[in-house]
Amino acid sequence: MANVTRTVILTGGRAGQTCRLNHGRFQFTDGQLVLRGDGEQVAALMKILADQYQAFEKGSDELEAATNGEHNLSTTSEQPNPEPPLLGGDQSGGTRPSTEEALDGSGSDGTDEGPTGIHSEGPGHEDPRMDRIRVALAKLDHGKDADWTTEGLPKVKVVARKARLKDITRRDIDKAAPGLQREG
Repeated sequence: MANVTRTVILTGGRAGQTCRLNHGRFQFTDGQLVLRGDGEQVAALMKILADQYQAFEKGSDELEAATNGEHNLSTTSEQPNPEPPLLGGDQSGGTRPSTEEALDGSGSDGTDEGPTGIHSEGPGHEDPRMDRIRVALAKLDHGKDADWTTEGLPKVKVVARKARLKDITRRDIDKAAPGLQREG
């Protein structure tokens, strides 16, 4: 496939930001990233960026829908901040500890402790191999029998070779691209 160039725009909470995503793999400047390369690889990366980071191709219907037609590349406009300030401002809603023990620097006023640590209710971080598997899946040739099973599923060995991973399974492929079937 021919080389292509696509500009991807961040939306949502990262709109207009300069940041690195996916362990530094994607460097956005002012909310934009230019992808250049093989068309299939760029398409696979664009899917990852859309699914995981709310980043869509410039001028696309997806970008329009994600921004409700209010896309602004300017980073100088103030973003509304619904969170109250952590320091400064009016803190009248707070209370002063009622015991001297709390003022001794220990941080405890003798009441029961709450839960400790970070408690995540989300699914956690995705397996880092998923990006490589998705790129490999995008390289499969739908017209090549050697890439597919008779049931129309990607062959695990072919995907493993293209992804340069030895230990992937059918389950990994299904997780990376649920419902992927051979076209045609």
